[in-house]
Amino acid sequence: MNICLRIFCGAAALMGAAGAVQAEETPATPLRRIVPDYPAACLPPAGETAPEHRVSVVYDVAKDGTPENVTVRESTDPCFEETAVAAVRGSLFEPQRVNGRKQPQEDMETTFRFVFEEAEGATPASATTEVEDYDARPVKRVPPRYPEKCMARAASRELVLVEFEVAADGSTTGATVVQSTNKCLEKAALDSVAGWTYEPKTVAGQPVSRPGVQTMIAFELSGASPRPEDQARPLVWRRLISIQSDIRKKRSPEIILADLAELEAKHGSEFTKGELGAFHQLRATARLMAKDYAGALDDYRIVLKVTVLEKETEEAIEATIKQLEAVVAAQEAQAAQTQLQSQ
Repeated sequence: MNICLRIFCGAAALMGAAGAVQAEETPATPLRRIVPDYPAACLPPAGETAPEHRVSVVYDVAKDGTPENVTVRESTDPCFEETAVAAVRGSLFEPQRVNGRKQPQEDMETTFRFVFEEAEGATPASATTEVEDYDARPVKRVPPRYPEKCMARAASRELVLVEFEVAADGSTTGATVVQSTNKCLEKAALDSVAGWTYEPKTVAGQPVSRPGVQTMIAFELSGASPRPEDQARPLVWRRLISIQSDIRKKRSPEIILADLAELEAKHGSEFTKGELGAFHQLRATARLMAKDYAGALDDYRIVLKVTVLEKETEEAIEATIKQLEAVVAAQEAQAAQTQLQSQ
């Protein structure tokens, strides 16, 4: 339907205007690490050998340093999973800092290795547990230089979202721009990321590559004072970007709407104007996909009220609203006619 195509283009423009974080980040680091005992319930019968077992746990770290959303990604034996999850929940972290301010951090991962060794003769068997931090961690991240040629037509704050791979030696490769508010700044962002270094992701103690790492880089003109109410927080912004990607991939609108409902339930009461506008535009697109034209109309009316848009995007949304009003009016007239005929 023509409506859906026009609106989706507007959604991309609005998401590009969302706020972001600077490149100076200090990742979350453990303050209290729980190394669990080998679970008694998982010990092998006397005389039997047991293979090494592993449990990989993924979680987020909140601003207060506590783990949340703790789940098992994979394990070699379900018997060990409860012990591993409990160990993560009992840990405490120094939270991620962005420009010196505490921020939540998503997608942390820790792997537990449970080892049982059957000894010879009278020597008792031993059971040990080891902890491995699993994901890549920044070591050196230098913000890019602001190209002078880009300043004349730049807003006070511009954003470039970059995705790259951390190689096994800790270097970055394959950097690409996922989204930006100013194409002139994209090369500077990519050049900066090319010089970053990481502690690589490890598996079984060996460094491996880690694809799909994303970071958001903000370019600010000196003396500029971006309005906090127009920006988006990193955690919410990443979720909105993920949902936008799902729309591009044409995932089920029911799943997309469920994800948006979950985001609204968790952060809706604290949405900034930038987040609110992006949220309603994405939900309008999802509702159009689900043929909920009345719901999409409500969302687009909210977008126009809370968001300052580029002229082209605003005109596209206004035109779509007129189309939706006509569609909804026709649906209501049809429903009224059907009701009269049934009486």
